[in-house]
Formats: sequence, structure tokens, C-alpha cells
Amino acid sequence: MRHGPASACVIERLRLLCEAKLCLCKYIEGPNVATVLILAEQHECSGLKNACFEFLERPGNMAAAMATQEYDYLKRNYHSVADEDPVTYLGIEEGER
Repeated sequence: MRHGPASACVIERLRLLCEAKLCLCKYIEGPNVATVLILAEQHECSGLKNACFEFLERPGNMAAAMATQEYDYLKRNYHSVADEDPVTYLGIEEGER
């Protein structure tokens, strides 16, 4: 069975719907933020990646995330993501913190 342009469009739409659902429904938490970041990177979900970084910017969330095995995996295998500074990525000005 071959998948044409219509299938690709449907798959892209489904990806965007899933990304929006994850961002809006507050599924991002300390224990899973690293896993969600990995998935966002793998599937090029910039909105989901942005939501993860916004979560990490909240007080205490970065420390909680860094204490997980998933964050260790992120650092080892996706160091480009782990090395990104949420403040820089989100474009937050100094006065906005």
C-alpha cells in the first residue's frame, strides 16, 4: 500500500493535534519533561519543546527534572537539547523573569 500526499497531510495534522493536546492539557510534569523533550526533538514539535522549556523555567522544575533518569538519558543522547538554555530558547528578557 502506497501513501500519497493526502496521507502525509493527514499525518502532519495528527502530529499537530497531538502536540497541541500535550501542550494544552498540562501533561508536562517533572518526571516526564525529559521524555517529552526527546519526543519533541525527534518529531520536530517546536510548540511542545517550547512548552517543556516554559515548564522548566518555573521555580523548582529544572532541579526536579534533572533528578530523573530520563534527564540523564537526555543529556547523554540529546546533548544539543539538554545544553539549550530555556531562557535563551524562549527569548525571555531579563525583566520578564
